[in-house]
Amino acid sequence: WPDPKVDVRSTMEVMVRAQEEGKLGAVGLSNTNPDDLAKAQEIGEIAVCQGEFNLFQPYMRDNLFDLFKEAGIGCMSWGTLEKGILTGRVTPNRTYDQTDVRSHAPWWTSADHTRHFQVMERIIPLLEECGHTGLELALSHNLSYSELSTALCGARNRQQLEGVIAAVENPVGDDLLGECRRIQAEIFSE
Repeated sequence: WPDPKVDVRSTMEVMVRAQEEGKLGAVGLSNTNPDDLAKAQEIGEIAVCQGEFNLFQPYMRDNLFDLFKEAGIGCMSWGTLEKGILTGRVTPNRTYDQTDVRSHAPWWTSADHTRHFQVMERIIPLLEECGHTGLELALSHNLSYSELSTALCGARNRQQLEGVIAAVENPVGDDLLGECRRIQAEIFSE
């Protein structure tokens, strides 16, 4: 995560020096913002940026995609599945054992996911009617943006990896994707 106490240009100077010495091939930023991106670009070339992006988290789309496209910067999304909410595997009543970070991490335990679950309660039946899953929705949403070059997904085993591959091969159509986005916007504007 960016450190608000450290000017990104200082970090970039070190990274560019390491790149010039052949110690790394490319420089990227994670969880950046337009101001830090511009400052970093003053010092050196940014090859790729990664940040949280999914149906519920539009920050990169709204604030960075145009900048990435203009500069030819690759874009990777993390949080593609919104910690399982978009797949439908995480529901309001789900509990987690101590090995799952969601059992204790403040970014999860202190967050209000009510609207996320309300959206999914309306979307999952629509997806199922059309032969789709929440995983297919999550990947279709992210991969529908040409500015995004990589949608990161946490597959923990072969079965989950095969599920991700199958989901990519069965994308949600534009009309249904649009309806899901409309539902999300309606609930999030309440």
